[in-house]
Amino acid sequence: MTGRARLLRCYPPVWRERYGDDLAAYLDDMYAGRLPARAAASLVVGGLREWVRSTRSKGADVPAARRVRSGVLTVLSAWAAFVVAGSGFAKISEHFDGWLSDRNRTVADVAYTVVQDVAAVSGVMVAIGLALAVPALLRLLSSGGWPSIRRQVSRAAGVTAATAVTTVAVVLWAHHLSDAQRNGDNAGYAALFVVWAGLVAVTVALWTVATVATARHLSLPRRILLAEGALATAVTIGMLVMVVAAGAWWMAMASSAPSFFGGAPGLARAWTPQLLGMATLMLAALTAGAVGVGRIARAVRAM
Repeated sequence: MTGRARLLRCYPPVWRERYGDDLAAYLDDMYAGRLPARAAASLVVGGLREWVRSTRSKGADVPAARRVRSGVLTVLSAWAAFVVAGSGFAKISEHFDGWLSDRNRTVADVAYTVVQDVAAVSGVMVAIGLALAVPALLRLLSSGGWPSIRRQVSRAAGVTAATAVTTVAVVLWAHHLSDAQRNGDNAGYAALFVVWAGLVAVTVALWTVATVATARHLSLPRRILLAEGALATAVTIGMLVMVVAAGAWWMAMASSAPSFFGGAPGLARAWTPQLLGMATLMLAALTAGAVGVGRIARAVRAM
């Protein structure tokens, strides 16, 4: 495949079928040899622009109700990722109060409390959204829809059982260890904890996949869809508040107690790889949630 042919593949297939030959002929007339970098860049940008137009036109053909549901499921998936990041934040921030004096603990304490309270409220809203879909789920199951979701639900349930067993093992072992051993001095416990954390993340991911797969088979009334959209918007706002609060906590700790991230008095650090990974996942989840809310807003206007 020539360089020009590869550049033409930047355009959607339908567009290439209609205009590809004309564009190729134009390029041959204009540039006998190798394409200049500016012309190649222009082709790539044009292709991306056509992909955006194609995606928008396809989205406009989808019924508004389905677009609301798609936006809600995007937010739900983002929330699942945010829960994993939030679990990491809870682990990283353990016992942070002990590193602060009475003079400089206000900002960190308030920010941490905001993260906790908003997480609880957002979790309740997610639970309400799931509860609103229960009647539609019961209709699906009563009409013989179980086979369509059995594989995803069974897989999630299996991993949940493994996670439960591992959780019991972690808790029982932890009761026989000191604080230092629970925080890295015992290699065996540390390895088991990593396995447990991975299982928790996989469990959350698989139940999210099962929920999304199930929701695609549900028939939801218009009022329920609008309520789900409002709840998804509120959850995304909650994620935004938590990101800001977690950032404020981070800055307060880095300023007032940098040794907390160093892990020992006198060893000052402003961040850790775990903290950076948690923040990145939080921001990615918030971005996905914002995309979902935008999809919901456009679809609701169309409704």
